[in-house]
Amino acid sequence: MLKKSTTILAGSAIALAGVVGIAGTAFAGTTATHHAGLHHGKHRALKAAVISISAETIGITPQTLVHDLHSGESIAQVATANNVSPTTVETALETAATSRVHSAEALGTISSARGTKILASLPSRVDSLVNHVF
Repeated sequence: MLKKSTTILAGSAIALAGVVGIAGTAFAGTTATHHAGLHHGKHRALKAAVISISAETIGITPQTLVHDLHSGESIAQVATANNVSPTTVETALETAATSRVHSAEALGTISSARGTKILASLPSRVDSLVNHVF
């Protein structure tokens, strides 16, 4: 169960990362962990970023969030249980992702057109991630 939860979280994080154009890819992502040209270490970094941003926004430790996710809760459920609106978590993740997109555009890693397309799909992808039960 732990391995399955970790794999699903990794896939969701990679899907989100694909949306934000991380590591120079502009892959719009699926939940498969081998997409987006990301190496194993980057998978970990993506999971850590999603967990860190979500936990900080909720006001709990990353370890507590991971425990709750492994117990079958979604990020949205954990947020609600801690009197934080899931929308607040989504906003924090979208803000971080938007920043990454703009950085990638500025560096020339992705085109402005690709950045616009990524940003257009961002809200629905973040919503799916936050509401997914791992």
